[in-house]
This record gives sequence, C-alpha cells and structure tokens, in this order.
Amino acid sequence: VLRGFGVDAVFAGESGPEVWRLAQEGCTGKECLPYQLIWGSFASFLADRGPEWFAEYERPPLLLSVGLGFQACRANVFHLAEEIATERMGLAGRVEVSDLTIIMTYPPLTAAAWAAVVAVDILNMLRCYSLATEAEPGASARLYDYYFGLLLKVLDRPLGASHWAEVRPQLRRIRRVLEKAAVAFAALPQRPGAADEVRDIYVCGDIFLRVPEWGNDRLQERLSSLGLRVTFEPFAAFFEFLALRETQDHGVRTEEWWKYHGFLLAMKRIVRWLLQAVTPTHPWLGWFDVEEVDRESRRRLCGYPFGESVPTIGGALLAWRTRPIDGVVVVGPRGCGPALIAEAQLRRETGIPLLFIYNDGDPIDEARLAGFAWRLRSRPARRTLGA
Repeated sequence: VLRGFGVDAVFAGESGPEVWRLAQEGCTGKECLPYQLIWGSFASFLADRGPEWFAEYERPPLLLSVGLGFQACRANVFHLAEEIATERMGLAGRVEVSDLTIIMTYPPLTAAAWAAVVAVDILNMLRCYSLATEAEPGASARLYDYYFGLLLKVLDRPLGASHWAEVRPQLRRIRRVLEKAAVAFAALPQRPGAADEVRDIYVCGDIFLRVPEWGNDRLQERLSSLGLRVTFEPFAAFFEFLALRETQDHGVRTEEWWKYHGFLLAMKRIVRWLLQAVTPTHPWLGWFDVEEVDRESRRRLCGYPFGESVPTIGGALLAWRTRPIDGVVVVGPRGCGPALIAEAQLRRETGIPLLFIYNDGDPIDEARLAGFAWRLRSRPARRTLGA
C-alpha cells in the first residue's frame, strides 16, 4: 500500500526459526511470543543491511511496528523495547521506530490500507474455511497464494499524482480481486461427504497468534485435519475496536470524538462493501459489528482493563449465540494478561465447548487438539439442530 503511494517501503520479512532465534538474542525472556516475532523480523532485516544502505537516506529509516502494545500490554512498552533493542544492535540514531498510526494522518492512504488489511482477512477466511473439506490437500493454500499475489500487484501499482482521485479506483480493484477469489473458492472440489461430517469452530484471541501460522504452529491446518472447519476473528477487527474505544474515551461530539467516529464509520462501510463481493457465494462469511461485540462482552467484563480480552470475550459469546458453531478456540501468548482475563470470564459460560491454547514457541499439544475435536464430533453438529 505504501509503495503504491510512492513511499520507499520494504517488508521486514515473515516469521520463522531464524527470526525467532534473533529475537531471543535481543529479548530478556519475559517478552511474549508476538513481541519476540515482531522484533525478530526487524532484527533479521537490519542485520542484513550494510552501512551503505543506511547512507542512502537523508533521514534515519523508519521502522513501522504493528506492535505498539495498543495501550493494553502490561506497561505498554513495545515501542520503548524496540528502541532499546536497536541501540543494542549499535543502530542508535540510525533508525527510528514508529507505529502504524502515521497511516491515519492521510485519508486516502488510510482508506487504501484499511481495505487491503480487510481483503487479506477475507482471503484468509476463505482459505481456512476450505481446509477441512478440500478434496486435494494444499488446494486452498494454492488458491490463497495466487489471489494474495494478485492483491499485492494491485497494491504495488503506483497511483497517480492525485491520490484523492485515485483511491476509489484502487478500492474497486481490491474488490475485484475478492470477487474472483470468491468464485474460485466456491468452485474448489470437496471431499465427498466432508461438508456433512465437519464441525464448525470459531477461533479468537491474540491478534498476532490466531492467524499467522508460524506463531501458532499451523493451528488452522491442525484443526482442519481433525475435521474442524475454521472461522476466525478477523485480524483487522481489533483496529475497529481501537477506534471504538477512542470514541468512548473522549467526550461525545468533541473534536477527537468526531475524528474517531468518522474513522469508525468509514471502516465499517469499507468492510460491508468488500464483504458484498464474497457473500453471494459464501454466505457463511461474516464480520461482527464491533459495537455488538463490545456490548456482548459487557455480560462478563466491564470493559476494563482495556485490551484484547474485550473482543475475545465478546466475539466468542456473540459467535456462540448467533452462529451455528460447535466450539470456540481461544489463542493467546503464554502469560498474557488479557488472555488470562478472557479465559477466566469465558470459563463461566459452561455451555460453550472451549479450548484455550497458549503459545510460547513450543509445539502445540496435538493430543489436546484431538481431544477437543473428539468432544465436538461426538455430538450432533449445531447447524443440523437449527442453532
């Protein structure tokens, strides 16, 4: 997205074993897995750059970190920890650390970036939902890779001089990618009888661990191989929650309230518009309204302490109440405060089959996954009961 707007932007790289090793070298051991993977990607990227790369820029290159802590992680020191880590690498003054909120300062960029994040979520939803029923293993992943690559080409396309005039055509191009992907996934061959045998689950929890497959040890694939069809809380939904919380924390109709209220309305409108490209062929694909999620969470939590516990609790309860799912899987970093709060409150809902998974880099206990799958498959699917 940034390159399309003429910014010299480079992706720091995906997570993996080498990234995690570098992260551990720059961490104290107390940081959660998401922070380690975020910093590890930066460390790997910076370690591969020689002095000549830094000399190309008049100003220090800016590291845009998605992991600011979102005002929710313990002491909210993601940003400070990253600055300290760059200093330890001998890069003090040669790079700067910021976060994605700078994208919110330019409306055309904000709209394009938001649409891109939502589009990736939708592609991932199509892929994960298809894993449990695909006739040929790997077919869903290949389709995802193809349309994700097509989306990247659209986003990389340089926009004209007038970004305000170009943003709407760019959004239409993003939507066309989703329309094509929806048709392709709908035509994906399924194993005979698989759609009747599977049980449907909702995966929610930590924003960095419920979708990225290295951080969660390929959780979606493992669940799908056990006959569990995955839907999940979108990655982008948490950013809607952040905008909603800003409107709640500022006085009604103050300048800041209008600013974030406008952001939230625009975000919702783009989500609805992009969903319309896929729901005709995939009516199961939904996106909860963030205000409904917040209201649902109030059944078990007052809204404080602020953090991912709110959308995790609200999303799980709302999914169980409004969708024919058979169980909920909650993913979190080991030791994460919001994750522990979510578990404590959701366990009070005794009617929901729940599985809590805490990731710290160790392999997932497959016996626990198998036991959860057996529990769900031992009873009729809720979709057959009119739930």
